[in-house]
Amino acid sequence: MCSLFKGEDILNYKKGNNSLVLLEGLHAVKHAYRFGSEFEQVFCGDRKDTLDLAKKHAPDILDFLEENLIEIGDKIKQIFPKNLHGEIGALAKKKENLNDLRGAIVYLENPNSINNFGAVVRVLAARGVKNLIVSGAKFSAWHKDALRTGAGLHFALDNIFEFENTKEALIFLKKANYKIYALDPSGTSLKSNKPGLLDLESDICLVFGTESEGLSKKLKEAAGSLLRIPMQKGVSSMNLATSVAATLYMINEK
Repeated sequence: MCSLFKGEDILNYKKGNNSLVLLEGLHAVKHAYRFGSEFEQVFCGDRKDTLDLAKKHAPDILDFLEENLIEIGDKIKQIFPKNLHGEIGALAKKKENLNDLRGAIVYLENPNSINNFGAVVRVLAARGVKNLIVSGAKFSAWHKDALRTGAGLHFALDNIFEFENTKEALIFLKKANYKIYALDPSGTSLKSNKPGLLDLESDICLVFGTESEGLSKKLKEAAGSLLRIPMQKGVSSMNLATSVAATLYMINEK
């Protein structure tokens, strides 16, 4: 691991190097470590407090931290002004896509909440879904807030594809020969899914729109099937991350 960044230099980590991402908090750092991230710098405000926290919540990375952790004191407040999880941070190399598509893809069309997006990443990692497509987002999938709310689990995925619009994403999916299933209130209930019809290990793409707008007409027309999550009468919708979780855990349910 390189030690190229000291104190205030961390504030300028993006200058001349778009391959680096900023991780905030022990959860993000530990998951990035567990899933093979290459670190440039790991830093903290108070070394003793951070190591004590790691002993309690992430003992498996303790040796790594003891060897590499740099204390920068109050400068950490400049890096993480919201101070949500500011006890530890890291600069890590952004994970490159494998481009070896295997198994299901989750596709988020026009996500508008970076916090909800991060929660979706956590759901995919927990369920073992390795591929994510995003189109039309007004933020980067690798933004530091997305990494924080995603708890660093971007590194558990094989591929995170970002497209400017739905058209580009659909061209990509067509070339990859993926069958598209779109989640929509007018679709067939997931409860009626027959064994083997939907399989997270097969080449299927599950598409989710926003809670307020739903899916675009273009994407609905491109889908081979529309599916819906069964809900109690009177409940109109769930948020994005909850919808993704419900869908993924209903498919291949044991």
